[in-house]
Amino acid sequence: MDRVSRASGIAKASSAVDDESIGAESVVVDQRSARRQRGRESVISAVLELIHEHGAIPASTEIASRAGVSPASLFRYFDSLDDLQHEAVRQHFESNHEFFAVPRIGEGALDERIATFVDARIALHNRIAPVARFGRGRVVEVPYFAQSISAVRLEQSRQVRVHFASELRPMRRSAADDLVAVITTMTSFESWDLQHSDLGRSDRQVRRSWVEALAGLLGPG
Repeated sequence: MDRVSRASGIAKASSAVDDESIGAESVVVDQRSARRQRGRESVISAVLELIHEHGAIPASTEIASRAGVSPASLFRYFDSLDDLQHEAVRQHFESNHEFFAVPRIGEGALDERIATFVDARIALHNRIAPVARFGRGRVVEVPYFAQSISAVRLEQSRQVRVHFASELRPMRRSAADDLVAVITTMTSFESWDLQHSDLGRSDRQVRRSWVEALAGLLGPG
């Protein structure tokens, strides 16, 4: 074998070794990324479970114990407890995004639309209640919560305009705006929670009062 052939063979062998090394390193990196992602998800699940159980800010030791990790691990996955709470709340609302919609929006007779709207709002509030209370209690410390709540309120106001467009369209602009604001406020999470937690009213009672009030506000006469 001449000198050129030997050199070529050595170069190919070296390249193969390099490719194997790169492949092995890639597998290691992928495994670490997967472990990190599993760790993050277990911590987020632990936070949400604790919020649902206690409705309060869980301590880092409680979170770590529930997630099966060390307290120090929390801060390898997240920059701070605020960052962790932010991500947990964000994922909770994303995973329940379908509950924020109004089914068949704008379709049907007025009484059907009122029933659909009220049922959708009550289902949403029940679904998000523990995390929604937690987020509202942290709006000063975590600006993301305040921004998210504001965005939800604006979207719910838009839904009222679309769902009851037939009744709002003949009104003066100012009167329609006033009515949208009243309906959005009346059927908000805060209104539902006040009736549930402070006044001891059941969902059936809340539903009845909202249906009757909307029929009076939107019906003829």
